[in-house]
Amino acid sequence: VGRLAETQPALAAIKPVVAASAEKVNGAWQVYQTTALSGSKERDERDQAVADLLSWLQQWRPVVLVLVPGAKDSLRVLPATGATPDDVIRVCEDLARLVTDDLATASSREAALSQLGEGLEKARREAAEATATLPAEAAARQTYSDACEEANTVLVRGSEVIRAIFGRTSPEYKQFVSRGSAQEEDEIEAESQTGEGGGAAVPTGPA
Repeated sequence: VGRLAETQPALAAIKPVVAASAEKVNGAWQVYQTTALSGSKERDERDQAVADLLSWLQQWRPVVLVLVPGAKDSLRVLPATGATPDDVIRVCEDLARLVTDDLATASSREAALSQLGEGLEKARREAAEATATLPAEAAARQTYSDACEEANTVLVRGSEVIRAIFGRTSPEYKQFVSRGSAQEEDEIEAESQTGEGGGAAVPTGPA
């Protein structure tokens, strides 16, 4: 539109709107990318903290089941599939409580709690921080979607103007439509690669 507007008054009339729409889409995309990357980083940190916690659980749960009669009845079990970070945290809280309080674990208590360290606190913190990013990420995604929808309306109207001036079979119109389609495909592909996630499932294996 920019180049063609130099000789076409109708295109010159909509040029500021086209430029503003493009700037709005680009700005919203940048905000969304930044927010999504931040959210992804927080989720990676959460997943690592939960994986460390899960490793402790898988080592010490069998030990406690051997040492404490009836422990199986008081310890929660992770879901066989689809366990979330919160599931792992809750089960580890139960196990840590039993290790701390039951007399039968006295001989192994120091070793178990030393290995656990601040794992529970870290997993809770990282899970909370990962969850806190979701509203901002969703809002940024919606803002970007709204900007694209508004820009698409401008794109359609702009293509109608170009078609009216140069004709449906003209190089100008074909080039304009081709660029619009390619840009839309690029945006869809980029958004699909960004991804998102909340309480991701945790591969538990045998616990």
